[in-house]
Amino acid sequence: TAEAVASCGAPVPNFTAGVIATDNCTSSLTITQSPLAGSTANFGATTVTITVADAAGNTTTCTATFTVVDTTAPTVTTCPPAQTASANALGAAVLPNLSSLLVATDNCAVTQVIQFPPAGTLVPIGTISVSLAVLDAAGNTGGCLTHFQVVDTTAPTITVCASSATLEAASNCSALIPSLTAGVTANDNSGNVTVTQSPAAGAVAAFGANTVTITATDAAGN
Repeated sequence: TAEAVASCGAPVPNFTAGVIATDNCTSSLTITQSPLAGSTANFGATTVTITVADAAGNTTTCTATFTVVDTTAPTVTTCPPAQTASANALGAAVLPNLSSLLVATDNCAVTQVIQFPPAGTLVPIGTISVSLAVLDAAGNTGGCLTHFQVVDTTAPTITVCASSATLEAASNCSALIPSLTAGVTANDNSGNVTVTQSPAAGAVAAFGANTVTITATDAAGN
């Protein structure tokens, strides 16, 4: 048994040295093997035939098994870089296929790259880890870890703005601005919206029309 090298094979050793044979006439026997010592055996089991010949040309054979095994895990030379995507209206993004960006080598051959979570998974706003496992034909496993970030770049939508308010001026010909945010309805793909107003509730408004700006802000600052 030998470990496979970069070509997924290994040189066949010399089996003839371990052969013991006798003959009724010839004391000097010729022992050969096929495949020859030093030739390359592929991954798996190879039958080596030992042939013993005497001076009269009589031969007899026996066989031995030479097995090439692969216990070397694939090596990841390039792991996919971290990826970023914008959240959709539902506050999520589809995880892409990152396995196509992975580069790996193996002494035999890489047979499969498995991504988890799999491509097509709907990922909410935030950052997740994505693992990539690399397998060879012998079941040896290598791999790496990357990340996928879903960011919120969509501003909230105000569906119902505050109603206008009219107040009677006090003795100083002004009035305190009321809180107008309670009447505001706003939506966002993150589901988290903060509504503010400027000037703030309680500020003094002079006689006449005063503009109050309503602002809806989500957790990402949109």
